[in-house]
Amino acid sequence: MENNKLDIYLDFDDTICATREALVEHFNDKYAKGYKVGDITNPNMRGMYPFKRDCEFMDVYQTEEFFEKLKPYKGAVKFLKYVGNNYNIHVVTICSKKTEELKRAWLDELMIMCDVGDYELCPIYKEDGASKSDIDMRGGIQIDDMMSELRDTNADTKIMFDNFRQYKWNKLDEGVNHIYKMDTWDDVIQTVEFMRKHPEFIKVDEGSLFGEDVVRIPAILYC
Repeated sequence: MENNKLDIYLDFDDTICATREALVEHFNDKYAKGYKVGDITNPNMRGMYPFKRDCEFMDVYQTEEFFEKLKPYKGAVKFLKYVGNNYNIHVVTICSKKTEELKRAWLDELMIMCDVGDYELCPIYKEDGASKSDIDMRGGIQIDDMMSELRDTNADTKIMFDNFRQYKWNKLDEGVNHIYKMDTWDDVIQTVEFMRKHPEFIKVDEGSLFGEDVVRIPAILYC
């Protein structure tokens, strides 16, 4: 923790912002389809649209026009306004060099709107073989919507944010300790605030914070 502030490591796509919604809207318009986000069965939406090239999905994602339409989740805005400058905010996200630039510009505007003075963007370049596990998250809380991005990091507390959506990539791995599955940002806010007030719960030797590897909604946090 820096300056006695709790470190929060936030994912970008489908955690802070509605990336899949924006992509579905774009490709529905382009290909005259009527899919909804709940129809997605794989992260790249293969099989839903007649993509002419394998890279078409990423081509759209790397345009200013796409990021102009990209919206933050209302709950994420509430969360960022709530944490304000009381936490160290790190946005850990998979990027190309182009999307890093676009994400940074988009986040700068969002953080100003939410009165977050300082934040850190931690780009992960998978083409260079990097992963989120390369970031030192010890003593912090990681929030992500993909189990593969939570599994191998060294964050002491991990939150799977599924936003009431059940995908194969957000199914919990019972072999991972210190992980909580949460549906809403209100749940996340209460959990993060509990951790800030009770930092002694963050670092434990084995098991999870309250004796189970996974809990759906940690009711003890609301006492």
